[in-house]
Amino acid sequence: MKIKDISIKYKIIVFALILSIIPVTIIGLYAYNEASNSLNKEVQNKLEEQVKLEKDSIDTTFSLSQDNVNSSLGVAKTSSIPGENLLSWMARCSLVKIML
Repeated sequence: MKIKDISIKYKIIVFALILSIIPVTIIGLYAYNEASNSLNKEVQNKLEEQVKLEKDSIDTTFSLSQDNVNSSLGVAKTSSIPGENLLSWMARCSLVKIML
């Protein structure tokens, strides 16, 4: 079948379909790219926010633990054992191996 043998009715229908499909496809691709970029930016922002929250949580936990250790060391250094502090006594007794 040659193009000349096709009736004008079918030629117009095919031409109208092509004219309507091309713009819809272009608009669809543009909308897809915009939505994809927007979602990627949103995910990136949420991930950065989550990392900041986790960092703050770790910093807080570390700070509290460090304060707890420092206060425990302060109690151990002010022991009531005559002539030495508790840490020295424990190290000497091999209960805790630490370097003073």
